[in-house]
Amino acid sequence: MIDNYYRTLGLDNFATIDEVKRAYRLLAKKYHPDRNPNKEDVFKRVNEANSILSDAEKKALYDEKLSYSLNPRVANPYQPKAQYQTRPSYGSTKYEYSKRVKVYGIFFVIGLLSLCIGGPIALSYYSGNYAYEEGLKFQNQHNYADAAREYQRAIKYFSSKSGKASIQLSRLCLNDLNLPNRAIQYADKGLEYTEVNTERAELYYIKAKAMKADGQAKLAKTIFLKSLRIGYNADSINLNIGLLEAFYLNEFDSALVKFEGILNKKIVSEEVIFGKAWCLQKIRKHEDAISVFNMLIESYPYNGPGYYYKGLSELTLGDSAQACNSIKKANELNYPLASKIIEFVCL
Repeated sequence: MIDNYYRTLGLDNFATIDEVKRAYRLLAKKYHPDRNPNKEDVFKRVNEANSILSDAEKKALYDEKLSYSLNPRVANPYQPKAQYQTRPSYGSTKYEYSKRVKVYGIFFVIGLLSLCIGGPIALSYYSGNYAYEEGLKFQNQHNYADAAREYQRAIKYFSSKSGKASIQLSRLCLNDLNLPNRAIQYADKGLEYTEVNTERAELYYIKAKAMKADGQAKLAKTIFLKSLRIGYNADSINLNIGLLEAFYLNEFDSALVKFEGILNKKIVSEEVIFGKAWCLQKIRKHEDAISVFNMLIESYPYNGPGYYYKGLSELTLGDSAQACNSIKKANELNYPLASKIIEFVCL
Protein backbone atom coordinates (compact mmCIF):
# COMPACT_ATOMS: atom_id res chain seq x y z
CA MET A 1 0.00 0.00 0.00
CA ILE A 2 1.24 3.51 -0.81
CA ASP A 3 0.84 6.42 1.62
CA ASN A 4 -2.69 7.82 1.28
CA TYR A 5 -2.11 11.56 0.99
CA TYR A 6 -5.86 12.17 0.83
CA ARG A 7 -6.28 10.65 4.30
CA THR A 8 -3.37 12.80 5.54
CA LEU A 9 -5.38 15.88 4.49
CA GLY A 10 -8.64 14.44 5.82
CA LEU A 11 -10.18 14.12 2.36
CA ASP A 12 -11.95 11.44 0.36
CA ASN A 13 -9.88 9.61 -2.24
CA PHE A 14 -9.48 11.47 -5.56
CA ALA A 15 -10.65 14.84 -4.15
CA THR A 16 -10.21 17.84 -6.46
CA ILE A 17 -7.20 20.16 -6.40
CA ASP A 18 -9.38 22.97 -4.98
CA GLU A 19 -10.44 20.68 -2.11
CA VAL A 20 -6.79 19.76 -1.54
CA LYS A 21 -5.72 23.41 -1.35
CA ARG A 22 -8.52 24.28 1.10
CA ALA A 23 -7.68 21.34 3.37
CA TYR A 24 -3.98 22.15 3.22
CA ARG A 25 -4.49 25.78 4.27
CA LEU A 26 -6.51 24.69 7.32
CA LEU A 27 -4.10 21.95 8.40
CA ALA A 28 -0.99 24.05 7.76
CA LYS A 29 -2.32 26.69 10.14
CA LYS A 30 -3.36 24.08 12.69
CA TYR A 31 -0.07 22.14 12.76
CA HIS A 32 2.42 24.92 12.03
CA PRO A 33 5.41 24.56 14.42
CA ASP A 34 4.88 28.11 15.71
CA ARG A 35 1.41 27.12 16.92
CA ASN A 36 1.87 23.44 17.61
CA PRO A 37 5.55 22.55 18.12
CA ASN A 38 4.73 18.97 19.15
CA LYS A 39 3.13 18.24 15.75
CA GLU A 40 6.10 18.99 13.49
CA ASP A 41 5.97 15.48 11.96
CA VAL A 42 2.29 15.97 11.10
CA PHE A 43 3.10 19.34 9.54
CA LYS A 44 5.77 17.71 7.35
CA ARG A 45 3.35 14.99 6.17
CA VAL A 46 0.72 17.62 5.36
CA ASN A 47 3.27 19.57 3.27
CA GLU A 48 4.37 16.40 1.48
CA ALA A 49 0.75 15.49 0.64
CA ASN A 50 0.05 19.01 -0.65
CA SER A 51 3.18 19.05 -2.85
CA ILE A 52 1.87 15.98 -4.71
CA LEU A 53 -1.89 16.58 -4.77
CA SER A 54 -1.84 20.29 -5.67
CA ASP A 55 0.15 19.63 -8.87
CA ALA A 56 -2.15 18.42 -11.69
CA GLU A 57 0.39 16.13 -13.37
CA LYS A 58 1.79 14.67 -10.12
CA LYS A 59 -1.77 14.18 -8.83
CA ALA A 60 -2.83 12.30 -11.99
CA LEU A 61 0.10 9.86 -11.64
CA TYR A 62 -0.47 9.50 -7.89
CA ASP A 63 -4.21 8.86 -8.41
CA GLU A 64 -3.37 6.11 -10.90
CA LYS A 65 -1.02 4.43 -8.38
CA LEU A 66 -3.57 4.81 -5.58
CA SER A 67 -6.27 3.29 -7.75
CA TYR A 68 -4.12 0.22 -8.36
CA SER A 69 -3.38 0.01 -4.62
CA LEU A 70 -7.09 0.15 -3.76
CA ASN A 71 -7.97 -2.46 -6.42
CA PRO A 72 -5.47 -5.31 -5.81
CA ARG A 73 -7.21 -7.60 -8.32
CA VAL A 74 -6.21 -5.27 -11.18
CA ALA A 75 -2.75 -5.84 -12.60
CA ASN A 76 -0.46 -3.10 -11.27
CA PRO A 77 2.31 -1.92 -13.61
CA TYR A 78 4.06 -0.25 -10.65
CA GLN A 79 4.65 -3.58 -8.86
CA PRO A 80 7.63 -5.76 -9.85
CA LYS A 81 6.67 -8.82 -11.85
CA ALA A 82 7.13 -12.23 -10.30
CA GLN A 83 9.96 -14.36 -11.63
CA TYR A 84 9.17 -17.87 -12.73
CA GLN A 85 11.45 -20.76 -13.42
CA THR A 86 11.07 -22.65 -16.67
CA ARG A 87 10.59 -26.38 -16.57
CA PRO A 88 13.29 -28.58 -18.02
CA SER A 89 12.52 -30.12 -21.41
CA TYR A 90 12.24 -33.87 -21.77
CA GLY A 91 12.93 -36.16 -24.68
CA SER A 92 10.13 -37.76 -26.71
CA THR A 93 9.53 -41.27 -28.00
CA LYS A 94 9.08 -41.79 -31.76
CA TYR A 95 5.79 -43.43 -32.80
CA GLU A 96 4.40 -44.66 -36.14
CA TYR A 97 0.79 -43.71 -37.01
CA SER A 98 -1.68 -44.89 -39.66
CA LYS A 99 -2.69 -42.62 -42.56
CA ARG A 100 -6.16 -42.05 -41.03
CA VAL A 101 -4.66 -41.01 -37.73
CA LYS A 102 -2.29 -38.67 -39.55
CA VAL A 103 -5.19 -37.02 -41.42
CA TYR A 104 -7.12 -36.59 -38.17
CA GLY A 105 -3.99 -35.24 -36.60
CA ILE A 106 -3.56 -32.64 -39.34
CA PHE A 107 -7.16 -31.44 -38.90
CA PHE A 108 -6.68 -31.37 -35.17
CA VAL A 109 -3.51 -29.28 -35.48
CA ILE A 110 -5.23 -26.88 -37.90
CA GLY A 111 -8.15 -26.51 -35.51
CA LEU A 112 -5.84 -26.02 -32.55
CA LEU A 113 -3.81 -23.38 -34.40
CA SER A 114 -7.02 -21.56 -35.37
CA LEU A 115 -8.09 -21.59 -31.75
CA CYS A 116 -4.68 -20.47 -30.52
CA ILE A 117 -4.52 -17.60 -33.02
CA GLY A 118 -8.17 -16.58 -33.26
CA GLY A 119 -8.99 -17.07 -29.57
CA PRO A 120 -6.61 -14.41 -28.21
CA ILE A 121 -7.58 -12.02 -31.00
CA ALA A 122 -11.27 -12.41 -30.18
CA LEU A 123 -10.54 -12.09 -26.44
CA SER A 124 -8.40 -9.00 -27.01
CA TYR A 125 -11.12 -7.47 -29.19
CA TYR A 126 -13.77 -8.04 -26.52
CA SER A 127 -11.48 -6.85 -23.70
CA GLY A 128 -10.70 -3.64 -25.57
CA ASN A 129 -14.35 -2.83 -26.10
CA TYR A 130 -15.12 -3.59 -22.45
CA ALA A 131 -12.23 -1.39 -21.28
CA TYR A 132 -13.55 1.51 -23.39
CA GLU A 133 -17.01 1.26 -21.82
CA GLU A 134 -15.44 1.12 -18.36
CA GLY A 135 -13.41 4.21 -19.19
CA LEU A 136 -16.58 6.12 -20.12
CA LYS A 137 -18.19 5.06 -16.86
CA PHE A 138 -15.25 6.19 -14.73
CA GLN A 139 -14.98 9.49 -16.62
CA ASN A 140 -18.66 10.24 -16.01
CA GLN A 141 -17.95 9.65 -12.30
CA HIS A 142 -15.01 12.11 -12.52
CA ASN A 143 -12.65 9.25 -11.60
CA TYR A 144 -10.05 10.33 -14.12
CA ALA A 145 -7.22 8.02 -13.03
CA ASP A 146 -9.30 4.88 -13.55
CA ALA A 147 -10.78 6.31 -16.76
CA ALA A 148 -7.28 6.93 -18.15
CA ARG A 149 -6.18 3.41 -17.23
CA GLU A 150 -9.17 1.82 -18.99
CA TYR A 151 -8.75 3.96 -22.10
CA GLN A 152 -5.09 2.93 -22.24
CA ARG A 153 -6.15 -0.73 -22.07
CA ALA A 154 -8.65 -0.19 -24.89
CA ILE A 155 -5.90 1.33 -27.05
CA LYS A 156 -3.44 -1.45 -26.18
CA TYR A 157 -5.85 -4.26 -27.14
CA PHE A 158 -6.34 -2.77 -30.62
CA SER A 159 -10.11 -3.27 -30.59
CA SER A 160 -12.77 -1.49 -32.61
CA LYS A 161 -12.77 1.14 -29.84
CA SER A 162 -9.03 1.93 -29.98
CA GLY A 163 -9.55 5.10 -32.02
CA LYS A 164 -12.43 6.29 -29.84
CA ALA A 165 -10.43 5.50 -26.70
CA SER A 166 -7.58 7.66 -28.01
CA ILE A 167 -10.05 10.48 -28.63
CA GLN A 168 -11.53 10.23 -25.13
CA LEU A 169 -8.12 9.98 -23.46
CA SER A 170 -6.82 13.00 -25.38
CA ARG A 171 -9.91 15.02 -24.43
CA LEU A 172 -9.57 13.95 -20.78
CA CYS A 173 -5.93 15.10 -20.64
CA LEU A 174 -6.75 18.41 -22.34
CA ASN A 175 -10.08 19.37 -20.75
CA ASP A 176 -10.16 17.62 -17.35
CA LEU A 177 -6.49 17.26 -16.37
CA ASN A 178 -5.13 20.37 -18.15
CA LEU A 179 -2.22 18.38 -19.57
CA PRO A 180 -1.92 19.53 -23.21
CA ASN A 181 1.39 17.70 -23.78
CA ARG A 182 -0.19 14.38 -22.76
CA ALA A 183 -3.18 15.15 -24.98
CA ILE A 184 -0.84 15.61 -27.95
CA GLN A 185 0.93 12.29 -27.19
CA TYR A 186 -2.30 10.29 -27.00
CA ALA A 187 -3.69 11.95 -30.13
CA ASP A 188 -0.54 10.91 -32.00
CA LYS A 189 -0.89 7.37 -30.67
CA GLY A 190 -4.49 7.25 -31.85
CA LEU A 191 -3.46 8.44 -35.31
CA GLU A 192 -1.09 5.45 -35.48
CA TYR A 193 -3.94 3.02 -34.73
CA THR A 194 -7.01 4.22 -36.58
CA GLU A 195 -7.68 4.47 -40.30
CA VAL A 196 -11.24 5.81 -39.86
CA ASN A 197 -11.31 9.34 -41.32
CA THR A 198 -13.88 10.69 -38.83
CA GLU A 199 -11.71 9.51 -35.93
CA ARG A 200 -8.54 10.84 -37.53
CA ALA A 201 -10.19 14.23 -38.12
CA GLU A 202 -11.27 14.36 -34.46
CA LEU A 203 -7.79 13.41 -33.25
CA TYR A 204 -6.15 16.09 -35.40
CA TYR A 205 -8.68 18.62 -34.05
CA ILE A 206 -7.92 17.73 -30.40
CA LYS A 207 -4.19 17.75 -31.10
CA ALA A 208 -4.48 21.25 -32.62
CA LYS A 209 -6.43 22.55 -29.61
CA ALA A 210 -3.81 21.05 -27.28
CA MET A 211 -1.04 22.74 -29.29
CA LYS A 212 -2.92 26.02 -29.02
CA ALA A 213 -3.15 25.57 -25.24
CA ASP A 214 0.58 24.75 -25.18
CA GLY A 215 1.44 27.99 -27.02
CA GLN A 216 2.27 26.37 -30.38
CA ALA A 217 0.00 28.64 -32.44
CA LYS A 218 1.56 28.17 -35.90
CA LEU A 219 1.69 24.38 -35.61
CA ALA A 220 -1.86 24.37 -34.24
CA LYS A 221 -3.08 26.21 -37.36
CA THR A 222 -1.39 23.60 -39.60
CA ILE A 223 -2.99 20.71 -37.70
CA PHE A 224 -6.43 22.37 -37.78
CA LEU A 225 -6.11 22.50 -41.58
CA LYS A 226 -5.25 18.76 -41.66
CA SER A 227 -8.41 18.06 -39.70
CA LEU A 228 -10.43 20.16 -42.14
CA ARG A 229 -9.03 18.33 -45.18
CA ILE A 230 -10.28 14.96 -43.94
CA GLY A 231 -13.76 16.12 -43.10
CA TYR A 232 -13.96 17.91 -39.74
CA ASN A 233 -16.69 20.55 -39.37
CA ALA A 234 -15.60 23.59 -41.38
CA ASP A 235 -17.27 26.16 -39.12
CA SER A 236 -15.47 24.82 -36.02
CA ILE A 237 -12.15 24.84 -37.86
CA ASN A 238 -12.66 28.37 -39.21
CA LEU A 239 -13.60 29.60 -35.74
CA ASN A 240 -10.50 28.10 -34.13
CA ILE A 241 -8.16 29.26 -36.89
CA GLY A 242 -9.78 32.69 -36.76
CA LEU A 243 -9.13 32.90 -33.01
CA LEU A 244 -5.51 31.85 -33.55
CA GLU A 245 -5.00 34.45 -36.28
CA ALA A 246 -6.71 37.21 -34.30
CA PHE A 247 -5.23 36.69 -30.84
CA TYR A 248 -1.96 34.80 -31.40
CA LEU A 249 -0.65 35.36 -34.94
CA ASN A 250 -1.80 38.97 -35.57
CA GLU A 251 -3.28 38.00 -38.95
CA PHE A 252 -6.29 40.28 -38.51
CA ASP A 253 -7.52 40.54 -42.12
CA SER A 254 -7.57 36.77 -42.55
CA ALA A 255 -9.29 36.27 -39.19
CA LEU A 256 -11.89 38.92 -40.04
CA VAL A 257 -12.88 37.03 -43.22
CA LYS A 258 -13.42 33.85 -41.18
CA PHE A 259 -15.52 35.56 -38.48
CA GLU A 260 -17.69 37.30 -41.07
CA GLY A 261 -18.18 34.02 -42.93
CA ILE A 262 -19.41 32.35 -39.75
CA LEU A 263 -21.76 35.23 -38.90
CA ASN A 264 -23.15 35.24 -42.45
CA LYS A 265 -24.30 31.67 -41.80
CA LYS A 266 -26.33 32.96 -38.84
CA ILE A 267 -24.00 31.15 -36.44
CA VAL A 268 -23.80 33.70 -33.63
CA SER A 269 -21.59 33.31 -30.58
CA GLU A 270 -19.94 35.65 -28.11
CA GLU A 271 -16.39 34.80 -29.21
CA VAL A 272 -17.18 35.21 -32.93
CA ILE A 273 -18.68 38.68 -32.46
CA PHE A 274 -15.87 39.76 -30.15
CA GLY A 275 -13.30 38.38 -32.58
CA LYS A 276 -14.75 40.40 -35.45
CA ALA A 277 -14.82 43.61 -33.39
CA TRP A 278 -11.27 42.98 -32.18
CA CYS A 279 -9.97 42.59 -35.75
CA LEU A 280 -11.75 45.75 -36.91
CA GLN A 281 -10.18 47.66 -34.04
CA LYS A 282 -6.71 46.29 -34.82
CA ILE A 283 -6.92 47.39 -38.46
CA ARG A 284 -8.08 50.83 -37.23
CA LYS A 285 -11.67 50.66 -38.43
CA HIS A 286 -12.87 52.04 -35.12
CA GLU A 287 -16.36 53.14 -36.16
CA ASP A 288 -17.09 49.64 -37.51
CA ALA A 289 -15.51 48.12 -34.39
CA ILE A 290 -17.78 50.20 -32.12
CA SER A 291 -20.83 49.07 -34.09
CA VAL A 292 -19.87 45.39 -33.64
CA PHE A 293 -19.02 45.91 -29.96
CA ASN A 294 -22.52 47.39 -29.51
CA MET A 295 -23.99 44.27 -31.15
CA LEU A 296 -21.93 42.15 -28.75
CA ILE A 297 -23.08 44.09 -25.69
CA GLU A 298 -26.70 43.99 -26.79
CA SER A 299 -26.59 40.17 -27.00
CA TYR A 300 -24.22 39.63 -24.07
CA PRO A 301 -24.68 42.57 -21.64
CA TYR A 302 -22.22 41.23 -19.07
CA ASN A 303 -19.25 41.11 -21.43
CA GLY A 304 -16.70 43.29 -19.61
CA PRO A 305 -14.01 43.10 -22.33
CA GLY A 306 -16.59 44.25 -24.90
CA TYR A 307 -17.24 47.48 -22.97
CA TYR A 308 -13.51 47.99 -22.36
CA TYR A 309 -12.35 47.70 -25.97
CA LYS A 310 -15.38 49.65 -27.19
CA GLY A 311 -14.20 52.41 -24.87
CA LEU A 312 -10.72 52.32 -26.39
CA SER A 313 -12.11 52.82 -29.90
CA GLU A 314 -14.34 55.65 -28.66
CA LEU A 315 -11.32 57.25 -27.00
CA THR A 316 -9.35 56.98 -30.24
CA LEU A 317 -12.16 58.75 -32.12
CA GLY A 318 -12.20 61.54 -29.51
CA ASP A 319 -15.53 60.68 -27.87
CA SER A 320 -14.22 61.00 -24.31
CA ALA A 321 -17.63 61.08 -22.60
CA GLN A 322 -18.83 57.85 -24.21
CA ALA A 323 -15.44 56.25 -23.67
CA CYS A 324 -15.67 57.08 -19.95
CA ASN A 325 -19.12 55.45 -19.74
CA SER A 326 -17.85 52.29 -21.46
CA ILE A 327 -14.76 52.01 -19.25
CA LYS A 328 -16.88 52.56 -16.13
CA LYS A 329 -19.21 49.78 -17.21
CA ALA A 330 -16.26 47.43 -17.83
CA ASN A 331 -14.96 48.29 -14.35
CA GLU A 332 -18.37 47.54 -12.80
CA LEU A 333 -18.20 44.13 -14.49
CA ASN A 334 -14.79 43.59 -12.82
CA TYR A 335 -12.74 43.56 -16.01
CA PRO A 336 -9.25 44.11 -14.53
CA LEU A 337 -7.77 46.32 -17.27
CA ALA A 338 -10.57 48.87 -16.80
CA SER A 339 -9.47 49.77 -13.27
CA LYS A 340 -6.02 50.69 -14.55
CA ILE A 341 -7.18 53.41 -16.98
CA ILE A 342 -10.49 54.62 -15.56
CA GLU A 343 -8.91 57.63 -13.84
CA PHE A 344 -7.07 58.60 -17.03
CA VAL A 345 -10.19 58.30 -19.24
CA CYS A 346 -12.71 59.82 -16.84
CA LEU A 347 -10.88 63.04 -15.89
